[in-house]
Amino acid sequence: MKLPVFEEIQTKDYSIPVLVKLLHKAGAGKTALYIHLSANQPDLAHEQADNIAQALDELGIHPKLPFPCYAISSVLKHHPVLTIIKLEQDLPSHFRQKTKRLKNKEQSLLNRVKLVADKLTNLDLRELDNDVKTEMKHHRKLYKLTKETHFLEMLLKSLK
Repeated sequence: MKLPVFEEIQTKDYSIPVLVKLLHKAGAGKTALYIHLSANQPDLAHEQADNIAQALDELGIHPKLPFPCYAISSVLKHHPVLTIIKLEQDLPSHFRQKTKRLKNKEQSLLNRVKLVADKLTNLDLRELDNDVKTEMKHHRKLYKLTKETHFLEMLLKSLK
Protein backbone atom coordinates (compact mmCIF):
# COMPACT_ATOMS: atom_id res chain seq x y z
CA MET A 1 0.00 0.00 0.00
CA LYS A 2 1.20 3.51 -0.76
CA LEU A 3 0.66 6.69 1.19
CA PRO A 4 -2.84 8.08 0.67
CA VAL A 5 -2.30 11.34 -1.20
CA PHE A 6 -4.74 13.33 -3.31
CA GLU A 7 -5.44 12.13 -6.82
CA GLU A 8 -6.89 14.65 -9.26
CA ILE A 9 -9.53 13.51 -11.71
CA GLN A 10 -9.53 15.52 -14.92
CA THR A 11 -12.45 15.31 -17.29
CA LYS A 12 -14.56 17.43 -19.56
CA ASP A 13 -17.31 14.83 -19.93
CA TYR A 14 -19.42 14.45 -16.79
CA SER A 15 -21.59 11.60 -18.03
CA ILE A 16 -22.03 8.76 -15.55
CA PRO A 17 -20.32 5.95 -17.55
CA VAL A 18 -17.23 8.10 -18.15
CA LEU A 19 -17.10 9.12 -14.48
CA VAL A 20 -17.44 5.49 -13.36
CA LYS A 21 -14.40 4.53 -15.47
CA LEU A 22 -12.36 7.51 -14.28
CA LEU A 23 -13.20 6.98 -10.61
CA HIS A 24 -12.39 3.28 -10.82
CA LYS A 25 -9.10 3.99 -12.60
CA ALA A 26 -8.15 6.67 -10.03
CA GLY A 27 -8.77 4.29 -7.12
CA ALA A 28 -11.88 5.79 -5.56
CA GLY A 29 -12.29 4.43 -2.04
CA LYS A 30 -8.58 3.61 -1.79
CA THR A 31 -7.22 7.14 -1.97
CA ALA A 32 -8.49 10.69 -1.53
CA LEU A 33 -9.81 12.25 -4.73
CA TYR A 34 -10.78 15.67 -5.97
CA ILE A 35 -12.41 16.82 -9.17
CA HIS A 36 -12.95 20.30 -10.55
CA LEU A 37 -16.49 21.08 -11.65
CA SER A 38 -16.27 23.00 -14.90
CA ALA A 39 -19.76 24.53 -14.86
CA ASN A 40 -20.13 28.28 -14.41
CA GLN A 41 -23.78 28.15 -13.36
CA PRO A 42 -25.06 26.63 -10.10
CA ASP A 43 -27.64 24.42 -11.84
CA LEU A 44 -25.08 22.84 -14.17
CA ALA A 45 -22.57 22.44 -11.34
CA HIS A 46 -25.22 20.71 -9.22
CA GLU A 47 -25.97 18.37 -12.13
CA GLN A 48 -22.26 17.54 -12.47
CA ALA A 49 -22.01 16.88 -8.73
CA ASP A 50 -25.11 14.65 -8.92
CA ASN A 51 -23.48 12.65 -11.71
CA ILE A 52 -20.32 12.20 -9.63
CA ALA A 53 -22.37 11.06 -6.65
CA GLN A 54 -24.31 8.63 -8.84
CA ALA A 55 -21.06 7.25 -10.31
CA LEU A 56 -19.69 6.69 -6.80
CA ASP A 57 -22.94 4.97 -5.89
CA GLU A 58 -22.66 2.66 -8.90
CA LEU A 59 -19.15 1.71 -7.77
CA GLY A 60 -20.48 1.07 -4.26
CA ILE A 61 -18.18 3.66 -2.71
CA HIS A 62 -19.18 6.03 0.07
CA PRO A 63 -18.16 9.61 -0.88
CA LYS A 64 -16.61 10.34 2.52
CA LEU A 65 -15.35 7.03 3.93
CA PRO A 66 -12.71 5.54 4.09
CA PHE A 67 -11.17 8.23 1.83
CA PRO A 68 -13.08 11.35 0.79
CA CYS A 69 -13.99 12.57 -2.67
CA TYR A 70 -14.04 16.37 -2.95
CA ALA A 71 -15.62 18.52 -5.66
CA ILE A 72 -14.07 21.91 -6.28
CA SER A 73 -16.46 24.61 -7.48
CA SER A 74 -16.68 28.34 -6.98
CA VAL A 75 -20.36 28.52 -7.92
CA LEU A 76 -21.81 25.56 -6.00
CA LYS A 77 -22.03 26.09 -2.25
CA HIS A 78 -23.54 22.84 -0.95
CA HIS A 79 -24.34 19.34 -2.12
CA PRO A 80 -26.21 16.72 -0.07
CA VAL A 81 -23.73 13.92 -0.85
CA LEU A 82 -20.37 15.39 -1.89
CA THR A 83 -18.13 17.75 0.02
CA ILE A 84 -17.84 20.97 -1.98
CA ILE A 85 -14.94 23.38 -1.53
CA LYS A 86 -14.10 26.61 -3.34
CA LEU A 87 -10.37 26.33 -4.02
CA GLU A 88 -7.82 23.58 -4.34
CA GLN A 89 -5.83 25.22 -1.51
CA ASP A 90 -8.77 24.49 0.84
CA LEU A 91 -8.22 20.73 0.57
CA PRO A 92 -7.15 19.11 3.86
CA SER A 93 -3.39 19.24 4.28
CA HIS A 94 -2.98 15.72 5.72
CA PHE A 95 -3.40 14.22 2.25
CA ARG A 96 -0.78 16.54 0.74
CA GLN A 97 2.36 14.57 1.33
CA LYS A 98 5.39 14.29 -0.88
CA THR A 99 5.98 10.66 -1.67
CA LYS A 100 9.21 9.16 -0.40
CA ARG A 101 10.61 5.73 0.22
CA LEU A 102 9.05 4.28 3.36
CA LYS A 103 10.87 2.43 6.09
CA ASN A 104 9.83 -1.13 6.89
CA LYS A 105 7.98 -0.13 10.06
CA GLU A 106 6.05 2.58 8.23
CA GLN A 107 5.15 0.14 5.47
CA SER A 108 3.85 -2.40 8.00
CA LEU A 109 1.68 0.30 9.61
CA LEU A 110 0.25 1.23 6.22
CA ASN A 111 -0.56 -2.42 5.58
CA ARG A 112 -2.53 -2.49 8.83
CA VAL A 113 -4.39 0.62 7.73
CA LYS A 114 -5.24 -1.15 4.47
CA LEU A 115 -6.73 -4.06 6.42
CA VAL A 116 -8.88 -1.71 8.48
CA ALA A 117 -9.94 0.19 5.36
CA ASP A 118 -10.95 -3.09 3.72
CA LYS A 119 -13.05 -3.97 6.76
CA LEU A 120 -14.61 -0.52 6.67
CA THR A 121 -15.59 -0.84 3.02
CA ASN A 122 -17.28 -4.16 3.81
CA LEU A 123 -19.76 -2.38 6.09
CA ASP A 124 -22.91 -0.82 4.71
CA LEU A 125 -21.78 2.79 5.07
CA ARG A 126 -24.96 4.35 3.72
CA GLU A 127 -27.04 2.62 6.39
CA LEU A 128 -24.56 3.68 9.08
CA ASP A 129 -24.64 7.23 7.75
CA ASN A 130 -28.43 7.31 8.01
CA ASP A 131 -28.25 5.93 11.56
CA VAL A 132 -25.79 8.66 12.56
CA LYS A 133 -28.05 11.34 11.07
CA THR A 134 -31.09 10.08 12.99
CA GLU A 135 -29.06 9.99 16.21
CA MET A 136 -27.93 13.54 15.54
CA LYS A 137 -31.56 14.64 15.22
CA HIS A 138 -32.41 13.02 18.56
CA HIS A 139 -29.41 14.67 20.24
CA ARG A 140 -30.37 18.08 18.85
CA LYS A 141 -33.92 17.65 20.14
CA LEU A 142 -32.62 16.60 23.56
CA TYR A 143 -30.25 19.57 23.63
CA LYS A 144 -33.07 22.02 22.89
CA LEU A 145 -35.26 20.51 25.62
CA THR A 146 -32.51 20.52 28.25
CA LYS A 147 -31.55 24.07 27.30
CA GLU A 148 -35.14 25.20 27.83
CA THR A 149 -35.38 23.27 31.12
CA HIS A 150 -32.13 24.82 32.35
CA PHE A 151 -33.38 28.29 31.49
CA LEU A 152 -36.64 27.74 33.36
CA GLU A 153 -34.80 26.33 36.40
CA MET A 154 -32.50 29.36 36.50
CA LEU A 155 -35.51 31.66 36.18
CA LEU A 156 -37.27 29.88 39.04
CA LYS A 157 -34.12 30.04 41.17
CA SER A 158 -33.77 33.79 40.57
CA LEU A 159 -37.42 34.38 41.54
CA LYS A 160 -37.03 32.64 44.91
